[in-house]
Amino acid sequence: MISYKLAKKLKDAGFPQGEEGIYISSSGIVRDIAIKAMKETGQAFYSPTLSELIEACGVKLKLMGEKGDWYVSTYEMELENETIRGKTPEEAVAKLWLKLNNPDK
Repeated sequence: MISYKLAKKLKDAGFPQGEEGIYISSSGIVRDIAIKAMKETGQAFYSPTLSELIEACGVKLKLMGEKGDWYVSTYEMELENETIRGKTPEEAVAKLWLKLNNPDK
């Protein structure tokens, strides 16, 4: 699972708000009945699954874990030899998606 802050960044950057993952708020996971209301008020954001994140990147990537940290890299020209770090595989790949879709930020 990714953080609320990172889930918000994904939404703001245009990541599709799907159905397979979970919705999170600043206070944690949002359950069934509250999801619709919290999504509509901008208090909950989608936390995609790892497979959704990987698919959304649309590039071949390499994901490695070491001592509690996760690293992802790709051979795409704009990210050649760049490695992105996260505390979870989902966080690392979410940061990669943001980098691929918002290269100036």
